[in-house]
Amino acid sequence: MGRRARLRQEVRSVSALEAATANEEVEVVKAYLQEARDRENTRGELLEDAQGRLYLVQEEAEDMRERIKKESELLQILPFRKEDVPQRFVRNIKLLHKIQLTNLNDRIATAEQEVELYKTKVKKTKIEMSNARLRVEVMTERAALLKERLETDELSRIEQEIQRAQREEEERKKQAALDKKALHTEKVEALRKAEDLVRQKEASSSAEERQTLELEIILYGLRGDIARAKEYHVTEDTRRYEANTSLKKLKRDVMRALGGENTQSEVAVDLSVLSKETEKWERKLAVVNSLADATQKEKDLLAEWLKRARAEVEVPPGGVSKVEEEARAFKDRSLGEKYVSYANERVKLLEEDLRIVEVLGEKIQKERRAAILQGLQLLSAGQDRLSDIKESNVWVRREWSNSWSAMKSDIARVSGQKKRLRLIRTPRRTSETKVHMSVAIAGIVLLVAATVFGSYYGRKWCKGNLAKLKEVNG
Repeated sequence: MGRRARLRQEVRSVSALEAATANEEVEVVKAYLQEARDRENTRGELLEDAQGRLYLVQEEAEDMRERIKKESELLQILPFRKEDVPQRFVRNIKLLHKIQLTNLNDRIATAEQEVELYKTKVKKTKIEMSNARLRVEVMTERAALLKERLETDELSRIEQEIQRAQREEEERKKQAALDKKALHTEKVEALRKAEDLVRQKEASSSAEERQTLELEIILYGLRGDIARAKEYHVTEDTRRYEANTSLKKLKRDVMRALGGENTQSEVAVDLSVLSKETEKWERKLAVVNSLADATQKEKDLLAEWLKRARAEVEVPPGGVSKVEEEARAFKDRSLGEKYVSYANERVKLLEEDLRIVEVLGEKIQKERRAAILQGLQLLSAGQDRLSDIKESNVWVRREWSNSWSAMKSDIARVSGQKKRLRLIRTPRRTSETKVHMSVAIAGIVLLVAATVFGSYYGRKWCKGNLAKLKEVNG
């Protein structure tokens, strides 16, 4: 607990960049641990080789001592004369034996020192491996705390982004309301003028005037369509802000779902929530796809109208345009000029309307549809992660089951459920025996009490673990 408290205090002062590389640091210390294991295995093999060499030297020494002993006994029983040559031979043999024994003892001592040296190295390697293992545990725990801190910081950052996005969304809605109001007024005014021109056309008796008025009615209709398309732009911008806020909220919800204890029941609830949220975002995607298709059809229709309008005002080489040819047939020159002017303006309005619709389609495809696809990817990744956690909980449940079975067997054996204590008859006791017997009875009572209380607390502990097992099992 003290180590964890110190680690928690340490991770508060760690920079975000260092916190992001905590897992890489864990991999580094794990590599050092593996290196220590390999070094321990290598030195263990060297120690075994040194012990084998010591064993061979000891066997060789035993054989040599036995041979020297036999040769010494033989020298004692051989009838050597008291002359210098035989006696010198005996002295040389004994000196050779002494030298051989000395060399042998030196070899044994060297082999024993080698064994001790490798034992020391093995102990040192065990200490290094223990330190490396402890370092791995500390760094793993530190990485977990840093991950928790990063998740907390990320959630805090996302919350701030959500608040900022909501403020921007509210500001955009207020501005959108003003823009829509102005565009709605413009659209209503264009429709009103178009209706007035329709009534004026119906009251006119001149065919040329009716033809010119009809073209002017088309112009006001196009102005109304442009105002309507601009309203769609304003609405789409507002929806884009809404989609951005929804995406940030979704990130927060998915992070919260992946956090926590992730028990079997929690994972089941979170999977159900993410599944419903996925259906909701898929419906959003269907709506956006339908809107994109409608926008594409409108763009194709406007492109066809623009093609026809350009064909009417296009001047062929060495000739006049179709609209100018019709205007020359007008008796009223001013009406003819208006007719040509209206035809050119119709082309410009169609070009503007087509440009607005194209930009609208790009916004729908590249911004709002992209945000929805990103949300669906986030939901899919979250569901995959929760499914992995659910599968890992199955293995936890099996481990708990095995642990519970073993623990139940041990508690049954310790608490004496299968075997009861039996009282043993004793012979007639003396006064001294009675004292010892009293102490023995007290000891038995204490033992029985300890067994009963141990069984009670053991069962209580087992029930707690069984409740956790049921929670994991769902």
